[in-house]
Amino acid sequence: MANNSPEKSHEKRPFTKVHALILGLIAIVSSLLILKERLLELIGPFPVSQSYESNAITDFSISSNPSKDWSYGYIRSDENQFRMFELHKIENGLQMWLPGEAEPGLSIVKNNSGEKRSFKGGAFYFPTTKLVLHPGKTCSHSTLQWVSPSDIRVSIKGAFEGLNNEKTGTTTSARIVLNENTPLWEGNVAGFGAGSEAPFDIERDVEAGDKVRFIVGCGSDRTYESDSTGLSIIIKEV
Repeated sequence: MANNSPEKSHEKRPFTKVHALILGLIAIVSSLLILKERLLELIGPFPVSQSYESNAITDFSISSNPSKDWSYGYIRSDENQFRMFELHKIENGLQMWLPGEAEPGLSIVKNNSGEKRSFKGGAFYFPTTKLVLHPGKTCSHSTLQWVSPSDIRVSIKGAFEGLNNEKTGTTTSARIVLNENTPLWEGNVAGFGAGSEAPFDIERDVEAGDKVRFIVGCGSDRTYESDSTGLSIIIKEV
């Protein structure tokens, strides 16, 4: 008996220009992905932009002045010119910057020994968490200077602290100045330890090459004796 039911059609759809375009795009994307992988193998991953940050203690250098964005120096009591320290030495784990022309007391010191160092039976000490700035016999101001690497807005945080326990303790003046004549902060350091701490918290715009100076002077008693002053600073882009 004959089968009179109609047969299903199996005709192929025509290959159109649209299909060709899609296949071409797929091939291009595949080629780009392969190219990306080969470029990464050659040059490594693309760098991720990071905001600026500098710590005066961890970025301290005893071998170079200036070093990165920091300079170590002083300002004479009768002028406003920043002069960089020329001499450096290491003694008992203490890294010291000193002036070329000797002036007793005048210095910036970092304790790199790994532990707090006390002297004269605890009369004064050098912590590992702060730089130690000391004015000179003629009341030259011990000065740490930071130079902005670019046009950015920064947060400047830290503290001054008295580190001398002789007599009435540390008695120094402390200032933060922008470009020689713009005051950012001013205070006095009186006493010893945490109770003498003078914190600062500044936020402002700076331009490339701007100079921020952290200045320690003799204070109201006009003597350099017993004036060891601790200083911590972290500068961050905000």
